Amino acid sequence: MKRIELTDIKKAYGETVVIPKMSFSIADGERLVLLGPSGCGKSTLLRMIAGLENIQEGVLKISGEDVSNVAPGQRNIAMVFQNYALYPHMTVEDNITYGLRQNKVPKEEVEKRLDMVLDMLDLRVYRKRKPKELSGGQRQRVSLARATVKNSEVFLLDEPLSNLDAQLRVSARQSLLDIHEKFKQTIVYVTHDQIEAMTFATKVILLNKGEIQMYDEPYNVYHHPSNVFTAKFIGSPSMNIMEHVHIISNFIRIGKQRMVLDREWRGYLEENTNYFCGIRPENLRITKKKSEQEYSQIEATVQYIENLGANFAVYLQVEGSQLVAVIKEPDFDVNEKVYIEFLQDHLHFFDGTTEKNLGRPASLHSQRQ
Repeated sequence: MKRIELTDIKKAYGETVVIPKMSFSIADGERLVLLGPSGCGKSTLLRMIAGLENIQEGVLKISGEDVSNVAPGQRNIAMVFQNYALYPHMTVEDNITYGLRQNKVPKEEVEKRLDMVLDMLDLRVYRKRKPKELSGGQRQRVSLARATVKNSEVFLLDEPLSNLDAQLRVSARQSLLDIHEKFKQTIVYVTHDQIEAMTFATKVILLNKGEIQMYDEPYNVYHHPSNVFTAKFIGSPSMNIMEHVHIISNFIRIGKQRMVLDREWRGYLEENTNYFCGIRPENLRITKKKSEQEYSQIEATVQYIENLGANFAVYLQVEGSQLVAVIKEPDFDVNEKVYIEFLQDHLHFFDGTTEKNLGRPASLHSQRQ
C-alpha cells in the first residue's frame, strides 16, 4: 500500500504561517497534482512529504507508517527536482546508478535496472555522456531515470518540466505516464501550470494561501469549480465571472440589462440576492443580429480579438465588465455592437459573500458537458 495521509499538518516560518492546518489523503497509485499560484504552499507541502521540511504540527503517514520524524532517506521515496540536480562530473549511467551503488545494491541488479530505464526513456545512446553534453530534455529524462531505478513506492516531482519548451514537455509527460503505467507508484507532482495538471493528474489539489480550494478529478475542477477562485484559476481564457448579478422576476439582471432565466434555474435561486455568475468562454454565443425573442440576449461591444490558432478569443465590454468568448471564426470588427447569449445549462452561480459555488438544479446536476 502506497497511501499518503496528512492530518492537521501545519507549517510556519517565524510569524509567517505557510500552511495553517491541512488534512488530506492520497490513494495508492494516485497521480496527484498540487496546483496553485506562487507562494500558495505547494512546494512546501511536497518537501514536508519528502522530509526536507520539518512538520511543526500534525501527522504524516506513508503506507500506514507515521513518518513525521523519519529521515528523508528512510521514507522509500524518489524525488525529481526542477533543476535536475545531476552530478556534472559523472556520466549518464553513473548518475542513474549512483544511489543504488551507495546503498550496496548487487551489481547484477544495478545493471538490470539500468538497462530497463535506458530503454524506457530512450537514453541508451547517451549513457557515456556527461550532463553538459545533453539537452534540457535529455537531462530531465536522466533525472527521471535516476528516480525510477530506486523502485520507490512514492514519486515526488517539484515542477520537473518547467525548464523545458512546450514540445519537450509533452514528450516528458508521456515518459512519466509510461513510468507510472509500468510501476504504479503514488505520484505527487507540483506545478503552477494548469495544462500539466489537467493532462497528467488523476486528482488535483488546488491551493491558495496555504488552503485547499478544491480536491477532485480534473474534469470536475474545470466543469464544476467549488468557488470563484477555482473558476478563475482554471481555464485559459478563464471563466467569465460577473459580479453583483441579481435574479428578479425570472430574469437575470446584469447591470442595466436583463435576460430570461431558463426554467431549470427558477425556484433554485433566490430573488434579490447578490450572486456571482460564471460561464466558460466556449459557452457564450455571439451574433450581429438581435433575436426576435425578447430578453434572450444582452448587448455588448467588441473590444479586441485574439487569435488562438484553432479558435479566436473575442473580448467584449458588457455593462462596464469584460467578458470573453471563444469561437471558431469572428465575422465582426473591433468596436462593433453585438449580441451575446449564454448557454444556461453551463451557468454557475456563486454566493455573493462566501464565493462558493451553489451547485445546480437536479435537472442539470448530472450533466457532463
